[in-house]
Amino acid sequence: MIFPKSLIEDLHKWGCMKQTGVSLRYMMEFGSTPTEKNLLISAQFLHKELPIRVARRAIELETLPYGLSEKPAVLKPRELEVLLVPRMPGIPTSFLEYLVPDDRLDTYKPSPPMSLVLRVVRDWYLESFRDMRAFPEIKDTADEKDFTQMIKAVKVRHNNVVPMMALGVNQLKKGVHFYENLDEIHQFLDRFYLSRIGVRNLIGQHVELHNPNPPRHCVGYIHTKMSPMEVARNATEDARSICYREYGSAPEINIYGDPSFTFPYVPTHLHLMVYELVKNSLRAVQERTT
Repeated sequence: MIFPKSLIEDLHKWGCMKQTGVSLRYMMEFGSTPTEKNLLISAQFLHKELPIRVARRAIELETLPYGLSEKPAVLKPRELEVLLVPRMPGIPTSFLEYLVPDDRLDTYKPSPPMSLVLRVVRDWYLESFRDMRAFPEIKDTADEKDFTQMIKAVKVRHNNVVPMMALGVNQLKKGVHFYENLDEIHQFLDRFYLSRIGVRNLIGQHVELHNPNPPRHCVGYIHTKMSPMEVARNATEDARSICYREYGSAPEINIYGDPSFTFPYVPTHLHLMVYELVKNSLRAVQERTT
């Protein structure tokens, strides 16, 4: 996709700005009273903060080592479809941005070049930056509601960033002998994913504050009395079900802890961390014993 020079210049301008840190405690305390005034303040903050964070990631996607940021060769639509949706036949190329991640234990095959993946992801970030910068100043509740719908669409657009990056990393690993040192790439991926979590947290928290009937003990995305043992148990069972589906069996897993212990956190984040850790462990056990 081709973007105007003025947008790229604006992107670099905002990418040089300092982002504002927001703690989980502040989000919880601020969101405990989601009045129209607080929602307006939140939207006004995000209107300035999100473009900075998105711009930084888009810029970084263009400055990676080993030529990874170079524009890949132009592929025909059918070639793109074959590369990016190998497990989803019949999905038209126009639906690539809504690609649903595959939760199987094995990897995607075939995998597109990392440079192609980075170009697609970068375009998503540029589109989001464009939409955010095009949104006018937020002055009242009506503006706030329109802004909320816009950032919800941005969040959906970025739903497939992780599976897309996984496709590229899988291909990159196949040519790992070509790279002398992958530290820079590891550091980039760490920064990229941490920033993505931050952006999605900010958007998700604001959107959830509009929920007229929030779950008990929840302030937006944050569960004020989350039980890590309960979340770990659920995540483990999810991972075992995937393992059973893939291999026909799944090792038993024991979880130890205090069921009464709770603390404020985002359950979906802990669930994902435990799920991925257990899923990878189960795969290693199954592949070693079969």
